[in-house]
Amino acid sequence: MFITLGAVAGVLLLIGALTAVAIASDGDRSATPAQPAAEDDTRDELPAQPPTTPQAPGTGPGSGVGEEARDGVFAFTVTQVETGVQSVGDEFFGETAQGEFVIVHLTAKNVGDVPQFFTDADQRLFDTEGKEYAVNFTADLLLNEDGSSFYEEINPGLSIEVKIAFDVADGTEPGAIELHEAPGSPGVTVSLK
Repeated sequence: MFITLGAVAGVLLLIGALTAVAIASDGDRSATPAQPAAEDDTRDELPAQPPTTPQAPGTGPGSGVGEEARDGVFAFTVTQVETGVQSVGDEFFGETAQGEFVIVHLTAKNVGDVPQFFTDADQRLFDTEGKEYAVNFTADLLLNEDGSSFYEEINPGLSIEVKIAFDVADGTEPGAIELHEAPGSPGVTVSLK
């Protein structure tokens, strides 16, 4: 297969743009350091749970695969979850997981009255122990050749189907995905169990 210099340059520019968006979106998040437990504290600690936020009935925590969950103008539906995926792409342009990929198939429908942008950078995966994972932009680009996961404007009444990849340690069990209309929106948690 013959690859032109222009095609390679285009892919490199797109990867650079993805990196810039990732850095910008991560800069808005602040971490709070964990506080050490007091020496005389003998309570058993409960395992961390994915964050939850109050939502309208039927759209918040407890929604699962195949069920609609809403955040802002987006009605999200997780349609499939793949685990144990080692690599995506092909022999020329591919991405190999450091551990393995969890790939979440998702539909995002704009149920509002104005256009809204969808981006994979706003979505977070949580495993069954409550650990949080960010998306793998390169894998998402390869899984969604039309670029729909990167930054897609969706007009009212329309929807997109995307695949979102998370690179996790081998054997990690996905517990939930937190879906967001936009950075800083409350989000909605969908169970993947």
